[in-house]
Amino acid sequence: MSSDELTHYGVKGMRWGVRHDREGVHRTSIGSINIEPGFHSGTKKAAIEVSNLMRERYGYNIRNIKVLGPDMPEYPDTAAYVENNRKNNGLNEGTIFVQTRDLSKQLHEAEKVGWFGEGMGNTRGLLTHESAHSMFHADEKVKGGIFTPERIVGGNVKARDKALRAALKVARNDKVSIMDVSGYAQAAGVKQELEAEMFSQYHWSPNPPRFVQAWGQTLHKELGVDPTPFKEVK
Repeated sequence: MSSDELTHYGVKGMRWGVRHDREGVHRTSIGSINIEPGFHSGTKKAAIEVSNLMRERYGYNIRNIKVLGPDMPEYPDTAAYVENNRKNNGLNEGTIFVQTRDLSKQLHEAEKVGWFGEGMGNTRGLLTHESAHSMFHADEKVKGGIFTPERIVGGNVKARDKALRAALKVARNDKVSIMDVSGYAQAAGVKQELEAEMFSQYHWSPNPPRFVQAWGQTLHKELGVDPTPFKEVK
């Protein structure tokens, strides 16, 4: 997986994929987001909300919300995925591709069977998950070679690893697994999906597991940013 081809929000029965690059600019209170026409009103509203929160809190710009439509090879098996756009000034911006139709019923049903965590079966949760992928993983690179061990650098990986250790400690004390954060995380079985699920649950779940709370509090302390969950932002 290259840094410019990130992820993949799967609804149960769906798989995930990648694509390349189409636009209408929607002004927000702290910037702008380009939203292609044709989206369900709930998706558009969630996109504006999440984009604002990500830019204001983390300085990360979700610049585009683009249509994932029938002309793309991933359709209809993929609900959404993110693509990172690296700018000449070194800053990163995310583009999220998502289906235009109303996904609320399908996402809600997936939550009911445990595929997503409590309160996460909605478009806002989907877009927050994808935003986390773009922010965390776009800058990751593998360093090392023949004479030195390979290691991941970039993407605030040290802060993220410390947060994972904090989550593991709490999970062990509670006799649970951090992979139990959602059925989706269990099925994916990779760190990237686990982190994106914990990020969205930390911010939006009405009652996230204690290990998710420990993860989020540790991460924000290490990043030096406000740890207030999005759901508590006025």
